[in-house]
Amino acid sequence: ALVFRVLAALPPGDLEALRGFERQHGVHVFLQPGGLDTVQPLTPPGPRLTYSLPEFGLELEFQPADFIQVNGELNRALVERALQLLDCGPGDRVLDLFCGLGNFTLPIARRGATVLGVEGDAGLVARARQNAERAGLGGASFVAANLAQPEAATAAWLAGPWTHVLLDPPRAG
Repeated sequence: ALVFRVLAALPPGDLEALRGFERQHGVHVFLQPGGLDTVQPLTPPGPRLTYSLPEFGLELEFQPADFIQVNGELNRALVERALQLLDCGPGDRVLDLFCGLGNFTLPIARRGATVLGVEGDAGLVARARQNAERAGLGGASFVAANLAQPEAATAAWLAGPWTHVLLDPPRAG
C-alpha cells in the first residue's frame, strides 16, 4: 500500500494515472488530504491490509498509516530472535512496551505466556486487540498509555508482577 499526502484535489487525469499505477504494479494507493484520519483508498472499498508471522500462525491486520516493519523477512527474523532471547512460555508474565499492533505481543501469547502490550496510539491498541481476538489469544491484553509521560511511571499495570519485559521504542528514520 502506498499513501500519498495530497494538499489539493487531484485532477481527473492524475487520479486515472494513479489507478493505472495501481493496476500495473499490483499495489493499493491511498490518498491523505489532511490528518491521519483522512486516509482513504483511491479505489474503494480498499483492501484488507495484513502481514503474517507464519511460524506463529498469525496474521496481523493494519491500516495504511499504521507503523509496520516494511521488510517482512527481516521482521519475521526479528520476532523469532526476540522470542528466543526472552525464552518465555506458560507461567511467564511479559510486559511489552511500545507494542504497536502486537508484533511481539501476539507471538509471545502464542507461546503460552500472559502478556500485556502497552502502546501510546489508541488506534494501534484497538487493532492489536482485534488481532489478538481473531487469533484466539486470550493471554494477550493491551492498554493505551503514553510511555513518554511521567504518569506512566505510576500506572497500576506497571506493578506487574512481570517475569520479562520487552522494550521496542519508536525511532526516527
